[in-house]
Amino acid sequence: MSLVRVQSEEPDLEKQIPQGVCFFAFLTYPITLQALLPDSTITHRINNWTCDNKAIHLAPDCWGDGNTGIFLVYYPDENTQSVRYYINGWISISDYPQRVTLYPWALDNISADTFLPSANIADSEITMNTTLLTLSFGTHNGTLDAAKKLMKERVEFISDALKPAINSGR
Repeated sequence: MSLVRVQSEEPDLEKQIPQGVCFFAFLTYPITLQALLPDSTITHRINNWTCDNKAIHLAPDCWGDGNTGIFLVYYPDENTQSVRYYINGWISISDYPQRVTLYPWALDNISADTFLPSANIADSEITMNTTLLTLSFGTHNGTLDAAKKLMKERVEFISDALKPAINSGR
């Protein structure tokens, strides 16, 4: 099993861990989806993507039927021999039919200081197809701590966007 270095602002996390354990290191932080949401049922799975990217798929039941969620994506940085992170979020039309209005709003507000403030706007992509609105953002330094902060902002953004649908009982 190969080892990778996890960068963290917390000294006890600056250590070598087996590759693939990054997900479990992430879950040991106090800020997890369960700490951010009133839901204790969160569907999760790990996907292997190209270029050694790993995507941890998290879909809380309170956001829908597994059609809306976030990915914590991590990948090896060949220049620094460390792991870098970014966050993808997607909102399904089945969970939020008004996503058509959310898409132009997100595009108009992407550079606002209050819209996902820890996101790296230069490393972002907002797309919409017939079923999904997808928001992908990197962080400025790609560390686990930065991804944790961005994940919190993303959870709050999606939860706030879905509130009308959740309150109406979908």
